[in-house]
Amino acid sequence: MSDFASFWEAKHNKLLDGYTDESGAYAEHFGLLAIEIANRLLAEGRLPNILTLTGVKIDSINTKTLVPLAYGGSVRWGGHTVCVANGLVYDPILESPEPWETYALKTFGEPILSKDAYWSIEAK
Repeated sequence: MSDFASFWEAKHNKLLDGYTDESGAYAEHFGLLAIEIANRLLAEGRLPNILTLTGVKIDSINTKTLVPLAYGGSVRWGGHTVCVANGLVYDPILESPEPWETYALKTFGEPILSKDAYWSIEAK
């Protein structure tokens, strides 16, 4: 198993376990995970982006929250940060990277993300 595959499997398993430590505090930060994934992809010669995703705007003030299926509705996010490269979203709450076109449906159960609901920066 490659270093990236071992890293991915360990993070995926930890995140499925609730990603909290013994005190209940969040032990993982998705922004930092996205940066770590981007750095690993850069080392492989890929050109990743870091994306912060939000739900579709309901009105000028409110945005739909993101409810990841992996946590059975117990977690709601105002935003979520992931790494994207070559059309794949690298989000370790999923078992493997997912194509951008199907990512929202597989991760949140509905196509709630739109092109104007994210921004990207090139990983450095």
